[in-house]
Amino acid sequence: MKKKIVFAIIVTAAILAMGCTQSSPASATPAPTPAITKPVVTKTIPTAQPTLIAKPTLQQTVSVNDNTITLKKLAIDPEVLTIKAGDSARWVNGDDSTHRIKFADGSTSQLMSPGQSWTKVFNNPGVYDYSDMIQPSMQGSVHVV
Repeated sequence: MKKKIVFAIIVTAAILAMGCTQSSPASATPAPTPAITKPVVTKTIPTAQPTLIAKPTLQQTVSVNDNTITLKKLAIDPEVLTIKAGDSARWVNGDDSTHRIKFADGSTSQLMSPGQSWTKVFNNPGVYDYSDMIQPSMQGSVHVV
């Protein structure tokens, strides 16, 4: 029986020795996980660039697409408006005070409070000079072609 115990001890020692002599498996260190980055999305939004327009003088003739004349800061812009026969011109009061247009032929507009406008149709070709009844230094003309 002693032989069996000695044999078992030898076999056990051999098994243990084989287990100890094998190289230990490399410690499983996980590969670094790449950082998840969100893509940066840039969006270009076009913005309107201001357009500078020179103020016309009395000698200039300015054709305005919407035929609007602005009354503001004791000035008329444009001072000379050219339109076609049958078109209309619109005066807009951009001031803090009232204005009233008077033409050389004696016809007048309604009294325009701040923010109000008045429109006149011009059917016949010609030059229509006008001034502001309240601020007579404000003068302009409509050229109808």
